[in-house]
Amino acid sequence: MLRFCNSCKKQVEPVSNTASGKFTCADCGEEIYTPSVDQLRKGIVINGFMIDGKLGQGGMGVVYKAKQLNLERYVALKVLSDELARDAEFVERFFREARAAASLSHANIVQVYDAGSTIDGIYYFAMELVEGETLDTRISRDGLLQQKDAMEIAVKIASALDYAWEKQKLCHGDIKPDNIILNSSGGAKLADLGLAKSIYDKSDFKEGVMATPLYAPPEVVSGDIHRIDCRSDMYSFGATLYHILSGMPPFSGDDPETVMRKHLNDKPVPLSETNRELNPAISNLVDRLLSKNPENRPASWKEVCKSLDKIHDVERKVFHKPMHNVAKPARLQPPEAATGEQTASEPLLKIIFTLLAAAVILVVLTVAAYIYIDSKKEGAHPAASRDEAPPMATRPMTDNVQNEWAKVKAAIGKADPETGIGLIQEYVKHYPSNIPADADSLLQELRQKLLSLQKSREDAKNRADAIRKDVADLVGLLAAADFKSMEKQKLEGLSRGIERNLAVVSKEPETAVPAENVNALKQALHQISGI
Repeated sequence: MLRFCNSCKKQVEPVSNTASGKFTCADCGEEIYTPSVDQLRKGIVINGFMIDGKLGQGGMGVVYKAKQLNLERYVALKVLSDELARDAEFVERFFREARAAASLSHANIVQVYDAGSTIDGIYYFAMELVEGETLDTRISRDGLLQQKDAMEIAVKIASALDYAWEKQKLCHGDIKPDNIILNSSGGAKLADLGLAKSIYDKSDFKEGVMATPLYAPPEVVSGDIHRIDCRSDMYSFGATLYHILSGMPPFSGDDPETVMRKHLNDKPVPLSETNRELNPAISNLVDRLLSKNPENRPASWKEVCKSLDKIHDVERKVFHKPMHNVAKPARLQPPEAATGEQTASEPLLKIIFTLLAAAVILVVLTVAAYIYIDSKKEGAHPAASRDEAPPMATRPMTDNVQNEWAKVKAAIGKADPETGIGLIQEYVKHYPSNIPADADSLLQELRQKLLSLQKSREDAKNRADAIRKDVADLVGLLAAADFKSMEKQKLEGLSRGIERNLAVVSKEPETAVPAENVNALKQALHQISGI
C-alpha cells in the first residue's frame, strides 16, 4: 500500500515503526504524516467530494455529508478511521468489496457510488445519501414497532440480502438496526453493504468479522470462520427482528464479553412471551433465525423471504382489506324484494323472527325467576348473592396471585431494569392466565430504561475510547516533535493542548488512559515550559 511522502513528493512504500506506530518513507526515512479523519472540516475537498458536515461516527470511521462536485449531488462519504487506514490488508479488502457492492442496484440497498484514496492516505467510499433516520434511532425514541411496520421493514431488508447473495454471494457481516435507514416515504434501505464479505474469499474472514456484539452470530463469536456464510447474516437479522418486535435485543449485559457469551450459550426468551400480541409464526421464524447451529437456520434467503411474505400477507389482509371484499350483512328479504315487489315468503319470515324473539325473552325471564327464587331459599350457597363473597375455594388462588404480583413489583423497585424484566417474564410463565393490567406498561417502562442505560454505557465507552485515542495521537506527535525549533506561538498552542488532555484524564479516570501516556504528556509539558 503506497503512501505520499512530502519530502520526496511522490508515493512510496511506507515502513512501519513498531515502537512508535508511525510510518516512515522507505527512500528518505522521513515520517509520513496521515491527517486524522476527525480533522476534515467543511469546505475541504477529497478527490472531488467537498465536505459539508459531519453525519455520524462509528467503529469504521466518520461519515460526512459531502457534495460530489462534478455531478452536483450530495452523497454520504464514509472515511475509514486512522486505525483501519493503517491496516494494508483491510484497505485492500475494503476496495475489493466496495467495487462488488457498487455493482449492486436494489431499491432497498444504499447505493455505493465510488471508492478511493487521497495521496496522503485518506480512504473513503461515497454512497447514496438517504434523508431519514436509522431504525436504531426510531426504536430508541418510540420503543418496539407494531407488527405490521416491522414486517414491512423485514420484507424489504430480507429482499435486499437475498439479492446481494444471489448477485455477488455477499455477506453483510454487521446487520443491526443502526445499519437500516428509514426514509420519510416509508422505505427501508440497508447500509454499509460496501463493507460486506465475499463467500468466495475466505481471507475476508481470517482477520475477524466486525460484528456488533448485540447481534453477533455464535460462529462469529467463536471464530469458526468455516461456518460463516449467508446464514450468519440470518442470525443478525433475527436478532434485529427480535429487537424491533420486543423493544430490546435478545441478549444484554454490562459488557460485550458477557453479551457474546450469551450468544454462544443462552437461549433467548421467545418473542411470543415478550410480546403476546404477535403472530406466533413470527416468533417461530425468529427462533429459527436465532438457532445456535447455522444448519438449523433457513437454508437460503429465498426461504426467509417466502416466510416473511406469507406472514405479511396476513397482515395486509387484516389491515388493508378493500371494502368491496368485506361480506355484507345477510338480507332479510329475497332478491325479488329489491324491486319493490312483495313475495309470498315475507309474512312467513316475519312470523319466524317473531317466534324466535319471543323464545329468547321467555328463556331470559325463566332464568331470572330461577335466580330470584333460588336466592330466597333457606340454606342457599353464599355465592348465589351478588353482594356476598365468592366461594372460599377460589379465594386463596386469587389472593396468592395478588400477593405474588405485589412481591414482583416490590423486587422490581430495588432491581436494575434487566433483572426487573426477568422477574416479569418469570411471573408470566407461572401465571399466564392472571396477568395484571399494569404488567405490560411496567414491562415497557423497564425496557426503555434498559435501552437508555445501554446507550449511556455505550456513549461512555465511545467517549473513553476517543479520549484514549486523542491522547495516544498527541503522544505520538510529541515524540516526533522538536520543541527547540518550534515557534513560540506553536509551542503555546501545543502546551494548551497537553493541559486540556491532562485535565480530561484527571477528571475522568474511567477512561483508563495508560500511565505511560500520561507521563509522556507531563514530561513534554515540562520540557516546553523550560524553553
